[in-house]
Amino acid sequence: MVDQNIEQTFLIAGVGSIGSNLIYFLNSMNSPSFKLIDNDEIKLENINRHLLGFEYIGYYKTKAIKEFLLKNNPIQKVSTKESSIVDIINNETDYVNEADYIFISIGKANIDNWICQSLKDRILKKPIFFIWVEPFLSGGHCIYLHPSNPEFEKFFDDDFFKFNVIDRIEYKLGNKNLSLREVGCQTTYIPYSGANVISFISTLFPFISSIIDYNKTESVAYTWLGNTSEVKKIGIKISDLYENKIIGAITEHKL
Repeated sequence: MVDQNIEQTFLIAGVGSIGSNLIYFLNSMNSPSFKLIDNDEIKLENINRHLLGFEYIGYYKTKAIKEFLLKNNPIQKVSTKESSIVDIINNETDYVNEADYIFISIGKANIDNWICQSLKDRILKKPIFFIWVEPFLSGGHCIYLHPSNPEFEKFFDDDFFKFNVIDRIEYKLGNKNLSLREVGCQTTYIPYSGANVISFISTLFPFISSIIDYNKTESVAYTWLGNTSEVKKIGIKISDLYENKIIGAITEHKL
């Protein structure tokens, strides 16, 4: 087990609704240092699901989170980059590799795949958590990749995450209820509330904490099951994997 007195450095790329609420939980781990990457500002439509409130509208998300953290602990180490994670990896690779753990909460598959390839190519050298949600927060997912076992593609089949809550046929056929309605906070589907986001992150966090505390090297994925009854009502099919699962539960998926 890792010495609990050792201060960790966490890099979070994407500090919208998922990333900002994740930071709240990560900050409970012995006042870690943070590296925050995001080039977006907090907008009115973000507020319901973001960690921060109205007073930060118009701020870069990174700088707003930094100010929030330093209000509570003025000596905490927090640095920010108002840029894309792709640019930072290409131009400031050391900035990323100086972190102990990397969290990607951007929710864009092409960027996630590119980052994973950077891990396989040993450009990135630290463990990575990829965290994203499905439409209407019917499900939330996390893939943990260790540099010694970075086989991201094994969790996918035909370009679809094997353990999606919404049946892949809905994505293939282009169900109109899955169309984007709002862009912001790296969680681009409505309706769901900040409470849903917090429920997902708070349930997932003990698994993240255990990986960090025990410095685990096995790559693994987790799925949190949201309120699928509401999703079914609007004609969206749920994967057979979750028909008998408990709402709010976490399922572990190993390679």
